[in-house]
Amino acid sequence: MKALKTILFVFLFLLLWFPMFQEFTKQFKKVELTGAFTKPEKPTFNLQEIKSLAFQKKWEDYENSNFGFRGLFVKLRNSINNVLFGDLSVADNIEGKDGFIFSLGSVESTLGINHLKKEKIDSTIDKIKFLKEGIEKHGGQLLVVIAPSKETIMPDFLPYRYKGKQKKPTNYTNFIEGYKKAGIEVIDFCPYFKKLRDTCKYDLFTKTGFHWSMYGAAFAQDSLVHYIEKHTVKPIPTYKKTGIEIDSKARDSDNDFENSLNLFFSVGQSQYAYPKFKIISSRAKNYRPKVIVIADSYFWQLKNQKMLGKVFSEDSKFWFYFATTSYSMGDGKPVPLEKTQTLMKELESADYVILFSNISTLPTFPYGVTDFYFKGGKIKTELTNSLSSIIKSKTTWVDSLTQQAKIKNTLVDDEIGLEVDQILNTKKSIQLKAANNKFLCAGDESEGVILANRDDASSWETFYILNLKNNQVAIQSYKQKVLSAEINTKTEITNTRLSISNWEIFTIINLPDNYVAFKACNGKYLSLDKKTNQIFANANVIGVNEKFKLNSIIK
Repeated sequence: MKALKTILFVFLFLLLWFPMFQEFTKQFKKVELTGAFTKPEKPTFNLQEIKSLAFQKKWEDYENSNFGFRGLFVKLRNSINNVLFGDLSVADNIEGKDGFIFSLGSVESTLGINHLKKEKIDSTIDKIKFLKEGIEKHGGQLLVVIAPSKETIMPDFLPYRYKGKQKKPTNYTNFIEGYKKAGIEVIDFCPYFKKLRDTCKYDLFTKTGFHWSMYGAAFAQDSLVHYIEKHTVKPIPTYKKTGIEIDSKARDSDNDFENSLNLFFSVGQSQYAYPKFKIISSRAKNYRPKVIVIADSYFWQLKNQKMLGKVFSEDSKFWFYFATTSYSMGDGKPVPLEKTQTLMKELESADYVILFSNISTLPTFPYGVTDFYFKGGKIKTELTNSLSSIIKSKTTWVDSLTQQAKIKNTLVDDEIGLEVDQILNTKKSIQLKAANNKFLCAGDESEGVILANRDDASSWETFYILNLKNNQVAIQSYKQKVLSAEINTKTEITNTRLSISNWEIFTIINLPDNYVAFKACNGKYLSLDKKTNQIFANANVIGVNEKFKLNSIIK
């Protein structure tokens, strides 16, 4: 008995040290975990971070994620819990009939257990309508697309506890009602997919997928392209389905739930269906509309069919959740999504702007794009009105436009409107270096002042010159705020105004060697305070601190 205890002790002792042995020898192949988590990177030695203890925290996270047999033991635990207790190991995942997996959040949103106040939905629809009117004013069309959630199409596979739990109204029913009242065009795939389910040979939603399957998304792609084809006057490229490829392994997101479960075995289905397509009409001879899609993750399955990039124009875009990245419809590299006035022009230049959601993402729909456009529209209106007032206050300018109106047989106000458009459309982007060899920066809006404190130039260091004739200009920052000389206080240059008046008008003086100076309405020159790096309108003459190097002009 004593020998047995000794053997057991030695075995357990060695077992405790076994992960350390693996950590240093790497004798066994590492079991990697999958799913939606960020694997910590090995931190780089940094003395400053050691002093702040940040390095130690990063190293601890890295070691906890990679030490020994962590991946193996996590998968072992998850597999045992799944077999014995039906546990899925992911807090938001629940298992329904025949092993179908659902998202708890999506279930509660679809069934109306969690829903928005109708006032919030009405406000959202008002802003969508504002965007619609802006797009249509520039010759484009706005379309809302609603994808069904898994629970909508497969309610009979939900866990039994949700039977009879459907509440009314839901986000979905309130949005549909609001779209009808506002006259907003909608493609609602929910009723279409309910009909498809009974006639399709393959699954519209897979057992372990959150999104519609790649097979199901192909129907949505066809419907969307047919809608655009019907509403576009010119013929667009067409494609056809050439067959269905059956695979025992899931592709794209057809098993995205399963990846996060980290099991030793598959709980998915035995086969998956993938449609194949090919273009059948010339892309060179047909019109390819510019389409901008602002969508949730359901749109990836349409994009990954590889047809939209061939039907839509090269400059068509997919803005994922209107967050930080812009994707082409084809295979181009993603680029940062910079939310500036340029983005307003992108929206207004599109043939179609598509707001795309599924039922579970309606609480955050349309992801901030309408707020952005509404704010930008307000800024543009105030700026336009103030430019119009400035033109009307200048006799020689008005006289010139009056002569144009007589020649063209138009109204003077129409000519003033065209002149405002000309000012906005021909503004130039500049970057300025002060006497301390630093770039001027608009900085954080909370600061509200202009500082010369940046070594490199990017968005915050880019300004826009609006030409008001006779060397007079207004200057916009990257967020369309207008620079102003605060004459009544410290004469500091601020970045807070939406419109232009006397304080926002500067006279630009061109100097040798690509330098410029600016005179404010108080007759003082803009000057660098070398102690604070702040810009003031307080200099009587042009000296070293009043000269600004014109780094670049982009037309």
